[in-house]
Amino acid sequence: LFCRIVPTVFDDGRTGVSIILEDITSQKKAEDAKKESEEKYRTLVNRANDVICVLQDGVIKMFNPRLPEFWGGSEEEIMGRPFTDFVHPDALPELISNYNRRISGESFPSLYETTMMRKDGSRSFVELNAGVIMFEGRPADLVIARDINDRKRVQEALSRSEELYRTLSEA
Repeated sequence: LFCRIVPTVFDDGRTGVSIILEDITSQKKAEDAKKESEEKYRTLVNRANDVICVLQDGVIKMFNPRLPEFWGGSEEEIMGRPFTDFVHPDALPELISNYNRRISGESFPSLYETTMMRKDGSRSFVELNAGVIMFEGRPADLVIARDINDRKRVQEALSRSEELYRTLSEA
């Protein structure tokens, strides 16, 4: 119950108080459900092994703890920076185009591979899964980036092995 005490002057001129009780059970249940939902969301995003971030107007607006680990820097160095600062120059034109196409509502595959750049300048291969969401009342890009460096190394080793086998079999 929510209790409100209001100073009152009665019809006969005496002063007193009016006590108003309001049943706020449903409001409290809704608030508790919202808190629980937010906690589940926070846990899911923060515990993910993949980088999860929100880009709006080309700027990083939100991210999970995996991004600073992956990039090699601090949260302060990341927040509010253009996403292009984290893209390898070779991949920049395609990634900018994909971002602009997605934000403008054009339909195309949301899953693709690209090359990011770590703070130290090294390349890092990622698989991006991106899609438009509403964030703070405006369209934004929700991006999930999966580190695929191990997969790329295995593919490269397999390719070298196949080439060596082909060379040996032809000889």
